[in-house]
Amino acid sequence: YNDKELDVYMKEAVVASKEHPVLIDRYMVGMEVEVDAISDGTDVCIPGIMEQIERAGVHSGDSMAVYPAQHLSQELIDQIVDYTRRIAVGLNVKGVLNIQYIVADGELNVIEVNPRSSRTVPYISKVTGIPIVPLATKVILGYKLKDMGYEPGLQPEAKHYAIKMSVFCNCLFCFLADGLSRVYGDTVTGMDSGTLDMFHDSRNQNSFAVTDSIDFTFFTDQVTIDQDRMFW
Repeated sequence: YNDKELDVYMKEAVVASKEHPVLIDRYMVGMEVEVDAISDGTDVCIPGIMEQIERAGVHSGDSMAVYPAQHLSQELIDQIVDYTRRIAVGLNVKGVLNIQYIVADGELNVIEVNPRSSRTVPYISKVTGIPIVPLATKVILGYKLKDMGYEPGLQPEAKHYAIKMSVFCNCLFCFLADGLSRVYGDTVTGMDSGTLDMFHDSRNQNSFAVTDSIDFTFFTDQVTIDQDRMFW
């Protein structure tokens, strides 16, 4: 908590060396963006780029997101596509991967890379019309993206806007005394072809939303609580 305690800790609790590095985290104030991509080991298909509405640092499972991203320059979009391709090919991913980025002070940084499916796959598949799971499954079995009719890179934007929202279980506190260990919330989406001008953006107090009719649809119809208990 102070310089003296840090000095003692560095001397007594850790061995600072190339073999045992000390990693220091720094919170970056910025905008978080996310992609789910399919890689066949050579080519990488990116259905779309999602922009997190809350400030960076809010867990992507708890946050709201908009597709297509609204505050990215073409330069940043090109960087995201390039980084995603290089990471996927460099890790020899054959299937689906998820990458979370942060844009801070105009610079793109990688937060984390998950060489697996993520909770945003159903959302981005639905709003772009690109079946990520079937494509990734065929890629794992040896198919190539081009053979399935998909060109590598970022796919053309859909003609609508889509908002992803998390839905939390209101019965959480009812079960705290009953050994509750985990809560899984559903996700809903709203899509519209209007303009984004009413949705509140907590990053900079700007308006940022879908107008007219908004159809929020559940991706799943259940919330799973603890082991095998399920509530609808």
